[in-house]
Amino acid sequence: MTHVLHQALPRVALALITLAASAAIAGTPPMYRIEKVKRDETGQLKAHSAQSINNDGVVVGWSRVDGFGYIPYMLDGRRPQQMQGPAAPAMYYGPTINIRREVAGSIYPDAYLWDSGGTPLNLSPLLPCTGTRSSASAGINDTGAAVGNYTCTVNRKTKYGAWIYRDGLMTDLGTLGAAGNEVHGINNSGQVVGGAGVVANGKTVTHAYLWQDGAMQDLGTLGEDNSIATAINEAGYVVGRSYGATGSQAFVYKDGTMKAMPTCAGNTLTPSAINNHGQVVGNFRVRYSQTAVLVHQGQCYFLQALLDDSAEDWRDLWIYDINDEGVIVGAGSKGAFVATPLKH
Repeated sequence: MTHVLHQALPRVALALITLAASAAIAGTPPMYRIEKVKRDETGQLKAHSAQSINNDGVVVGWSRVDGFGYIPYMLDGRRPQQMQGPAAPAMYYGPTINIRREVAGSIYPDAYLWDSGGTPLNLSPLLPCTGTRSSASAGINDTGAAVGNYTCTVNRKTKYGAWIYRDGLMTDLGTLGAAGNEVHGINNSGQVVGGAGVVANGKTVTHAYLWQDGAMQDLGTLGEDNSIATAINEAGYVVGRSYGATGSQAFVYKDGTMKAMPTCAGNTLTPSAINNHGQVVGNFRVRYSQTAVLVHQGQCYFLQALLDDSAEDWRDLWIYDINDEGVIVGAGSKGAFVATPLKH
């Protein structure tokens, strides 16, 4: 149904439909201009998705090179440039970039950290594992601290864990008491968020957590069995999703309280990023259609509804990140994109 409305209604009407039920609107977001990430100078490197953007507007993502597989790229200007490292047959977690142009990413089966000069460091040898291992980076902050996930198989038993790498050392983030930990983000204060196994009401479920200074805090749920935290900003605001047999809700956690975020035309989004102005970006799927969403001052908008005439031929948008200038990056039917807010 959402996909039908999306095709049939004018952009202005669609934007109004996607508003949450709140009567008062504190302010509306700007319109956006969307641009496709072009091929590199050789024409060989085609951007598959744009995964992360820093506050200087530098973008990193994955590209497809025919006959080689997927490789990470950096976009600083109009044309992407291939980053050093081997090509992988499949994507394995998107790269993220900090203000110092350091990049945390993955080339299957290893986690990598690129310095500002583009030289890669394989982090997998530092994993707390003596058996078969794989690892993927999940985020990096402006001090150069990176986080990621790993698997370790010893005697046919596999452990799923998460790590933080800083000052040349890798540390396991631990658990909430049950097996499993999946990390998703880190801010400049070193606060880390994700989801970890916990025993609740006699069964093992997943709960969102906030890790800092070696201690992991269980953030709970909105009443469902499970939750997972997907992003955090510099004020410590955490976003994620609470889910289970009873349903699914997006949440924001701040000042010690978890609250439900608005639904988007009745659909629950999965937040992918939150900037320091509290703008949240995320996505949801309805059958075979996917929809990108911006939550601006507590109200929910379809990104497609906010695009100017550059929206022609774009569909199935998916957002990965937003910076403090409101610039959004992701992927859609035409490839990787950068969506820039226009002045009111």
